[in-house]
Order: sequence, then C-alpha cells, then structure tokens
Amino acid sequence: MPTLGESCPTVVRKFQTWTPSDFRTYVNSLTTDGYTYHDIGLLWGARIMSPTGIFAALNAPQNMSIERHMVFMTDGETNVVHDDYSAYGVHWYDRRQTPTGTAPTNSQLVAMTDARTAALCKAIKNKNINLWVVSYGDVGGPTNDRLRACATPGKFFQATSVASLVSNFKEIAAKISALRLTQ
Repeated sequence: MPTLGESCPTVVRKFQTWTPSDFRTYVNSLTTDGYTYHDIGLLWGARIMSPTGIFAALNAPQNMSIERHMVFMTDGETNVVHDDYSAYGVHWYDRRQTPTGTAPTNSQLVAMTDARTAALCKAIKNKNINLWVVSYGDVGGPTNDRLRACATPGKFFQATSVASLVSNFKEIAAKISALRLTQ
C-alpha cells in the first residue's frame, strides 16, 4: 500500500516592497523537500505575475507597460511518485489526472508533468513574460534540453557549482537591472 509523503513548500508571498533584511530572511527560510514538480512552480509564478490572472489587481497598473521577468530554478529531474501528496492530491488514490481503472505509474506521471511544464512555459512566454531558467546541479541532458526549450531564447543557464550558480544569477540581475522604467 502506498505511503503519503509529508513535504510542503514554503508559503509564497505576493509582490511587496521588502527591506534587504526582510527579503534575506524570507529567502533563507525557503526549503526544499519532497519530489520535483517543475509545473507547479511555473504555474504559481505565472499566476502571480500574469497581468490578466487572479492577481492582476496587484501587478497590472493602468496605463503603464511593464516588462516582466520570471526566474525559474530547479535542482533536479522531474520526480513524481504515485503515492506522494501533490497539488493534485495523492495520485494513487485521487486519480484526478489518470484513468480511474488502473493505478498511475511513476513514468506516466513524469510524462504528464513534463507535458504540463512545456505547455506552461509556452503560456508564460505568450504572456510576454521573459522566462529565465536556471538548471543547477547534476541534471541530465534530456531534462536540460526541456528546460532550454522552456526558457525565452538566450535565457537558459546551467550551473554545476555554487560559483557558476552565483555567476549565472549575477548575469541575470545585470541584464534585468539594465532596464529602465518609464511612465
């Protein structure tokens, strides 16, 4: 019989003004645990940033054009397990994404997650959001190929060490900070 995973992500925060200290404290509170669902991170990032979504009132000021940037980082391959609690329930029991007559396999769930991820990447870019993708650690070639396709062209980075990760984020920050806001 499957066992239920017990991993929950850190609570997301809406857009807000941060003091450097508060921001550092929040970032340092972020934890990773459990399995790797690339689609869920992208989905919530898109919901929060979309100028037409459920949070549009927070981030779509009237009569102002905003250039939007999302930085998505992952440290692993898609890793979905049939008995893990996920945003869609426990796959084994709930069958919200698979036929009810047979138990979902891990490979079936990974394929569905990768397909949802690709669809979300396309939808994010279609909302005129610059999608920066950073692959960190020992991530395989096929996953990095999917992540490269996910990113806005020229905005994919692969980091295999802390030094290269820091360098990647400095490069992203330099390119984004070179933007100018106009009214």
